[in-house]
Amino acid sequence: VHGGFALEGADYNLVAALLPNFRESKKSRKEISFIRSPDLAVQLDVEEGSLRKKIERIREKINGRLSVDLGLALGVDDFIENKQREGYRLSGKLREVASTGDLEENS
Repeated sequence: VHGGFALEGADYNLVAALLPNFRESKKSRKEISFIRSPDLAVQLDVEEGSLRKKIERIREKINGRLSVDLGLALGVDDFIENKQREGYRLSGKLREVASTGDLEENS
């Protein structure tokens, strides 16, 4: 919204891989399950070490933009959570909105 920030390329693909699990869990009002690191790496066609670096970079990118554009600071797991031996998931604290109008209505 502010500054036209959007995820592209590998960043987009990573979030897109985590999104179906997030949506289904939210829809059924269940706890969001983690996607195992090896499974996510295979889905994205990357090595696990590369996956960890991608997640670290996307966290930094999102936190950087939110802090600059909106004055918000996220914790490490506030966007993509990870749990040792269980994998990764989008944070249950997130809320998906269809448009910027949804944000303005709920401000």
